[in-house]
Formats: sequence, structure tokens, C-alpha cells
Amino acid sequence: MGKIVVLSFTAGDCEQGFQHVSLEIKEDNHRPLKKIDGKLPSAPQIPQLYNTWQSKYRQMGSRVRIEPKSGQITNYSICDLEADSDALKQELNDWLTSPGFSRAINILGRTVSQNEEVRVIIQTEDLNLRRLPWHLWEFFDDYQKAQVALSSTAYQQIDSQRNRNQVRVLAIIGDSTGINLERDKGELKRNLPNAEIVFVTQPERQEVYDAIWDARGWDILFFAGHSLSASDATTGKLFIKQGESLEVKDMKAALRKAIGRGLKLAIFNSCDGLGIAKQLAELNIPQVIVMREPVPDVVAQEFLKRFLEAFAGGESLYLAVREARERLEIVQREFPCATWLPVLCQNPAEEPVSWLELVGREQSKIEVQDTQVIPRENCEKLVNLGQWLENIIEADWQVVTEILDTKSLLPLESRRSGSFEGVIRAKSIEFPIKPTSIYLALVVVVTQGSSQERQIKLQLYPLEKTSFPLGLKSVALDTFGKTICEVQPNNADPWMQLDIQGEPGEQFRLKVELGTASITKDFII
Repeated sequence: MGKIVVLSFTAGDCEQGFQHVSLEIKEDNHRPLKKIDGKLPSAPQIPQLYNTWQSKYRQMGSRVRIEPKSGQITNYSICDLEADSDALKQELNDWLTSPGFSRAINILGRTVSQNEEVRVIIQTEDLNLRRLPWHLWEFFDDYQKAQVALSSTAYQQIDSQRNRNQVRVLAIIGDSTGINLERDKGELKRNLPNAEIVFVTQPERQEVYDAIWDARGWDILFFAGHSLSASDATTGKLFIKQGESLEVKDMKAALRKAIGRGLKLAIFNSCDGLGIAKQLAELNIPQVIVMREPVPDVVAQEFLKRFLEAFAGGESLYLAVREARERLEIVQREFPCATWLPVLCQNPAEEPVSWLELVGREQSKIEVQDTQVIPRENCEKLVNLGQWLENIIEADWQVVTEILDTKSLLPLESRRSGSFEGVIRAKSIEFPIKPTSIYLALVVVVTQGSSQERQIKLQLYPLEKTSFPLGLKSVALDTFGKTICEVQPNNADPWMQLDIQGEPGEQFRLKVELGTASITKDFII
């Protein structure tokens, strides 16, 4: 069982200070444990620092999902932005440990365990507080299972009815000027294979309205495209097609109907979404995910991929958001402050949605049994390709020439150029089918890419025969049984090859199929 921490700001502002700030700690079942009242001093420097950071961030220039505009010129460097980021983080943490509130912070540290999930809800109507990157609070460094969400001070529980047996996702694909939304569509299809996903692409306003109103209801509402919030972050608009926009107020009745029919989560993978989230909170939607500021196309795509993988893979909503946000670190060299962008908003009267809840417990158990192809308890059986690059190789993997004539090997460009830096090993595998077994040579090539990613080639060759049996297929699967890539032999080549890339720690399975028979081999990168 985890904890809920509600940090509520009900009177004051950053200019004058907050005379009443409460920190309430509850069990996950909402049973109250402690409530501590305090106050925080005037801190006008915090919104000033955010405004400075925001101005430089927005002038850095990138391919973003905000209202399409002509290119911008920046006079700021990444170092300037990082310096402002560090200054804002320091001021925020100094402010939260001010004498009038330090007692609450100390009690929080003694009450919450580092091993439990903690949902931290920032409850405020103050624009300056809602804009802040609360994940920079040092509390989140010490509590790795904690994640923050924003909340309005006024909310209520919704009496919703969900009458469907399959997860339904409405995906509105809006104006794609200057950005690539095909990746978003692909990630939804790949990570939610058992959901009914209805795509409405660059629609008319009436199409959006009718789709949201669908009598069967929706579980998840998704939008990708350009969006923009007002300067006070109380309203926002979605650009659904070139020259056409739509505001939440234009869809209020339809959205209320969808929420009443069980809509649990809205994801806006688009720019500057705090105003959109504010308007949806007024409708008491359970959860919303938006981007705090303009979001580069690559960052939006990467966040969606990592979030869907974690959420549909069984993580809680809060931890899935945290994991996806933190995995944006890999792109921060090119896109500074990418981890600042995703924001989760929560209706405190509603429980966080889970994939288990949406698909149904029994169905979820079946899916996990069918698709969790590499059980965690079998990790010792994994072929560790990362260790290969450190010259630690399992004894049953041999030098290729001990199994194959090198003339038979599929050529590698890097080997031909003489610049090959990696490891190649092979083993013989038996395909036990009647009347006689088939023997194959599996060759694995591992190379280190230019970044953290590693390149893997999986090659299959027939042994004892000159060609593969008819109908043979080779498939690479991720840890949840989703196909990464697959290949079948052709008459021209005496081999099959699968190309995979991944980061250290990621796992995959090689599955070779012939009719109803199959053999598998599990790997960790």
C-alpha cells in the first residue's frame, strides 16, 4: 500500500507569500494519517526565474507542436538555459524548507517510506505554482517511487457507467504542419494491440464532436498535433487541421457525456497544454497528461512510446508517467529540459486509472500469461549481450568458424571496411520435428552504436542442407510478446537476418517457427 500526499495552497501568492499551506498524508485507501499546517514566505524570485527560463526555452528554437509559425532566432545558449534551470531548482527547494514549513517537510520524510509508491498532489489555482516543474523538489530524488500531479481546489467524483468489454481509445490526429504524427499512430497501435483504437485524422469540428459523443464511450482520449494555451493558462485550443482550431469549451457537452460513460484518461501529446488541462479539470475528468511548454517532435514521440510501454505493461499511471519522463534524459543534450515537459493532472476524488482496471482482471491475467514472454524469474537464462562487449561470453557460444564456413556468412558492411568493432558468436540449434530434426546455425553480431544504443544482428543459416525448409519464419519479440521484426527466407539468399537496436538492460526473444513447432532464445542487451 502506498501513500497520498496533498500539498494545498489556499491563500496568498508568490508576491505576498502563502499564509495557509497544508500538507496532508493519507494511506492509499484515503485514510488520513497526518495533516500539518504551515506557511511560506514571499518568493517573487520564483515566478521571475520561471519567466526568464521560459523566455529562453521558447527562443531556443526546435520543431515543436505549438501553433505553426515561422522560424525563430535565438541569442541564448544551452548553458544559459541550464544555469536558469539550476537557479530555479535551488530557489524552489530553499523556499519549501523555509522555517514556516520545514516542520511539515520533516514529518513527511518520517512518515513516507522510500519503498512505497507516493502520489504527490499539488492543489492550487495559482498560475505561478501550476507552471512550476515540481519534479525538481528534492523529495523526488530521495523517493524514487513518487510522482507529482496537479489538482484544482474544487473537484467532485463522477458517477460514470462503463458498459464495454474492450478498451476503447479515441485518437484525434490534428494539424501535422511541420511535424510527424505517424509515429504517434504507430506507438498507439504497437503498444495497445488489444484495444479498439479509432483514428480521426485532421477532422472537421463536427467530426470531433460526433466522435467524442459516441454512445459506446471511450476509456482514453488522445490528441496529437499543434495546441496552444492562453497566457494565463486557463484556456487552450487544439489545431485539428490547417487553419481550423477547437477549444474545450466548444466540446463541453460532448466531453461531459464521455466522462459519464467512463472516460478515464486524456493525453494531449502537443504543446503548451496547461490551459487545456485547466478546462478539463472543470469538467472533473479523472486524469489528464499534457506538456507544460512547447514540445519538440522527437520528445513528444519518445514520451508517448515510453509511457504506453510502461502503462500497458502494468505500471501504475503515476509511475508510468515518471518512468517515461525520466527516460527523456537521453534526448536532453539535443533538447534541453525535455524532462520538464510532461505534466500529470489529477481529480483527487477519482482513483488513478490502471491498465488492469481497463482490460479487466481476468483478461489481464490471460494477457500477461500469453505475452510476458521473458519472465523476470528466468533472468539467469538470458543471453547477456552487454557482457559480450566486455569479453564475458557464455561457454556454449562458439567462434563462428567452428560451426560455419566463413564463406557462407552474410557480409557485414563494417567488416568489409575493416572498421568492425563488436562481437560475433554462433551456436548450433536443433529444430525437433518429425521425421528428422532440422539443424540451424544461429549467428549473433553485437556492436556498440554511437549513443547508448547497441546494434544486434541475428542471422540464421541452414546446416546439413543448402536451403531452409518451406514455411520457416524468424521473429523478434519484446518482453510483452509484441513483434519487433520478422523475416522469412527467400530463394535468393541462404540466410535470414533480423536487425535490432536497443539500450542496455532491454530484453527480447528470438522465436523460430515452422508450422506449429517453435524454438526460442531469450536475450538481454
